[in-house]
Amino acid sequence: MRRAAIISAAVLALVAATAAVGRVSQPHLSTVTVKSGHLMLDFTAGELMPVEVQVASSSAKAPTGAFPSSHVKLQERMDVLSQAGVIRWRTHAALPSGIYFVHVAAALAGGVTSCVHATNCVLRWSNIVEVDVP
Repeated sequence: MRRAAIISAAVLALVAATAAVGRVSQPHLSTVTVKSGHLMLDFTAGELMPVEVQVASSSAKAPTGAFPSSHVKLQERMDVLSQAGVIRWRTHAALPSGIYFVHVAAALAGGVTSCVHATNCVLRWSNIVEVDVP
């Protein structure tokens, strides 16, 4: 009887943790503008911590949600602390003229996930925004 109660409590804790992870919002990339080849991003991360920005020549995504490395033209780590509201970020590197696809990654601050065998399962990718660098 006691063993059943312990198992039930463990299952309930697992379900609660999984449900909490499911409620974590994705980062949302609202705008991308260009200034001298540098991208100016405005995004929200909710309760997640901004991690990186990826810029690619195609909007195709890998199973992880990231752009395939063969398409990535710029990838930069973000040294932004999690903050409420809109986060503004400027890329350090400038891009040559062209059409690009941009998204940002944010991570679960606590690192609690519902995945067991996946790699990088704490990362959440934003929507993709297309940008034309003149």
